[in-house]
Amino acid sequence: MRIDNSASLGIGVQLAKTSAAISRSLERLSSGKRVNSPGDDIAAYSQSVRFDSQVRGLTQANLNINQTKGLLETAEVAFGSQLDLLQRMREIAVEASTGTLTTDDRANLNTELQSLLEQFRRIASDSEFNGTKLIDGSFTTTTFQVGANVSETLDFTIGDGTSSETFRRIVGTGGYKTRATYTTGSGPHGLATGDFNRDGNIDVVTADYTSGTISILAGKADGTLQLRSTMAVGTSPTRIEAVDVTGDGNLDLLVSNSASATISVLKGNGDGTFQIASVVSTGAGLSSVQAADFNGDGKIDIATTDATDLTVSILLGNGDATFQPRTTLLVGAGAALTALQDFNGDGKVDILTANAGSTTLTSYFGVGNGTFVIGATITAGTNPTGLAAADFNADGFLDLAVANAGSANISILLNNGAGSFTAGTTLTAGTAPKTIRAGDLNGDGLIDLAVANDDTRNISVFLASGAATFTTGTTLSTGGASTFGSYGLRLADLNSDGVDDIIQTDTGNAASFDGTTLGIFLANTINITAGADVTVATQTKAIALLKIVDTAIANLNENRSSIAAVHGRLESAAALNLLLQENFSNASSNLVDADLALETSELTKNQILQQAQVAVAAQANLQMQTVLGLLRF
Repeated sequence: MRIDNSASLGIGVQLAKTSAAISRSLERLSSGKRVNSPGDDIAAYSQSVRFDSQVRGLTQANLNINQTKGLLETAEVAFGSQLDLLQRMREIAVEASTGTLTTDDRANLNTELQSLLEQFRRIASDSEFNGTKLIDGSFTTTTFQVGANVSETLDFTIGDGTSSETFRRIVGTGGYKTRATYTTGSGPHGLATGDFNRDGNIDVVTADYTSGTISILAGKADGTLQLRSTMAVGTSPTRIEAVDVTGDGNLDLLVSNSASATISVLKGNGDGTFQIASVVSTGAGLSSVQAADFNGDGKIDIATTDATDLTVSILLGNGDATFQPRTTLLVGAGAALTALQDFNGDGKVDILTANAGSTTLTSYFGVGNGTFVIGATITAGTNPTGLAAADFNADGFLDLAVANAGSANISILLNNGAGSFTAGTTLTAGTAPKTIRAGDLNGDGLIDLAVANDDTRNISVFLASGAATFTTGTTLSTGGASTFGSYGLRLADLNSDGVDDIIQTDTGNAASFDGTTLGIFLANTINITAGADVTVATQTKAIALLKIVDTAIANLNENRSSIAAVHGRLESAAALNLLLQENFSNASSNLVDADLALETSELTKNQILQQAQVAVAAQANLQMQTVLGLLRF
């Protein structure tokens, strides 16, 4: 006899499966996850691990970003503090730039300035974040982790806030780039510079002797000139001066017409064009025209040299481009050029003339009402034709550099403070130096000289070496045919780099004046530290400090702008990280999170099924017990 228990065994298997399903549902419901181990879903589990790594990495990356933002904000605060100091420095420079201060006043201002400079340096050296120096120049390009993966980094550098890097200035080297040429009218003699079209760039105007015109060349920001426009003036124009005659804010032109002995007054329209406002008669042999306020009425007056009449004509201005009848001053033979400055220190404009037919200069001291008293006759070289007034020995008085065409040299005459002069050094120039200009050509704070040598067709540059002494610098060839000379010479900053460039005219053959070009030599420059120039010990240094501080402010603003740009990138990276965190979390949730409604219904179903299975198993067991009871009988 055999007892069949297969039904009971089958019920046990099903009950075990149901129990496992219930356990799985309970695990999912208690954890909230569908996948709790690789066995639940190996692919989903692997992806969820990777997503979790990304989410945790992004969380830490945002912590990194917050710390980096703290570093940047610390640096920005340091730069902001330095900027406050610079603004006060600039106020001091403006105050010290006026001529009304005493020596003690300047000393007190300079003491405060140096204290501010020391604080500026302390901020640069002491500003740090978590032990890292920020603005002392040591914070070079550094990599910051701003994402969850290897390549998700941000590199940046914090600018150098030290005084040696913040206080900078561009200076000339004393050398020049290759000469650039531009077409003018025929026989360009004199030239003038200024912003005639009010675009912020220096323009150039030449007086064209042979063609009886002026040539107007508009400047560009890079130091080049645009194609010229022309305008007819008087007969044989030689010299030209740019000045606001009418007081309307636009530069006007004064053009000396030698053959007709007239001055053409050209009113500027402010757009680079001009109109003839008046024509003023002068003495015979007119060779030059210059402007100043002789009578202190705020209106532009004119002084001309009249070589044939041996006079200087004085024409007092009415302020509307017209002038009162001329008065004259007797000067020496062949009067060629005047220098209009306060040479005797009385606050009134004086007149010095170069007498090209002799070896002398003539001086007249201004009374202040448009009249003059005779001064001294000053000895120079042979045939003096050019004058430049500047303080060459830094004693506060205007000295003279005289271009002597006949003796091919430059006479340096030193002012004793009362308008009389003693001979200083003599510089050897080229043949027939006609025009001379003074300016700081190499940025060392000393006044240098540039001289146009007519017969040798070149420009001699003399660099100051202190105490009114000079060394021979560059010689610049002006090109052209062998008979070309140069009458016009100016120094002007054509490309706005803070350094004067050289402009000259190719006048042409001495007999026909057939030149038609203008030459430009742009200065070679370097950027040097200007920490030692942070001083207002003198008015000149205070004026120079204004530009240095403006440059320093621009440098700090550049540093702060760089920080702001990086800060913006960090904000963007943080926002992206938060978005990625959300997306990765959602993706992981979609893969591994349990469907609670589904799991609850599955659990309920399995629990009911389990109860049925238990009841069936009990019934099966009862049948087996009945069989066993029969066997006992």
